[in-house]
Amino acid sequence: MIARILGASGVNMGCNTDLKYDSKGGQYECVDTQEVNMHILGCSQKTFSLDVYLPKHLVDLEDGDIEKIKSIIKHFNEKNCSNWGFKDPRTCLIWDSWTKYARNSRIVAIWRDPREVMNHYIPIKPFYRQSPFRLSRAFKVLRAWFYHNSCVLKAIGMHTDSILFEYSSFVNQDKPIRNLEKFLNFKVNDRRINKMYRSKSRDTFLFKLASLICRFKGLNIKRIQNQLLLNSSR
Repeated sequence: MIARILGASGVNMGCNTDLKYDSKGGQYECVDTQEVNMHILGCSQKTFSLDVYLPKHLVDLEDGDIEKIKSIIKHFNEKNCSNWGFKDPRTCLIWDSWTKYARNSRIVAIWRDPREVMNHYIPIKPFYRQSPFRLSRAFKVLRAWFYHNSCVLKAIGMHTDSILFEYSSFVNQDKPIRNLEKFLNFKVNDRRINKMYRSKSRDTFLFKLASLICRFKGLNIKRIQNQLLLNSSR
């Protein structure tokens, strides 16, 4: 949703250049940056998203990855794009690979309640229609959420020019939009649509059980959520 707002507010999100652009579902994702991220993370479009969760660091980059990152940045700069950016959830896992080469970059991050994310991947159904593998998937949901958002916290902690939003507040309140405008120093075109707020938070037994399994494995979901709340713009 933030990518949609930025794109409508004059920020080049990859769709106004000759870079390939995926507009399916209004995702506002630039295919070229996706491909770089996937190569660094060792995955593809066919890889199940929950299986991509381990962060990579600058030392993990191959020379070809660095050159591709530089060429994309150069492409935008040569087009005199004063405001440009891209959106890809995988960037959470390799954010410093981009900020090292994109000078004066800003990070606009948004996170969702882990219960909302779980309800997206495991919709609530009658018991007789539930998958026998739902607990395994629930663990994968929270594991991916933990690693992605741990990286988000690290990114905003180390990158001074950054702002973090909580999804439900961003969708339903006016102040986050004003905070975004203040951060960017220009007025944005508010494209929020409340009906796009799907998979709302529900505290289920499955979530509680998966959280306990994560805690047993050293993944403290509640601690990360509390830190995200503490650092979110209000």
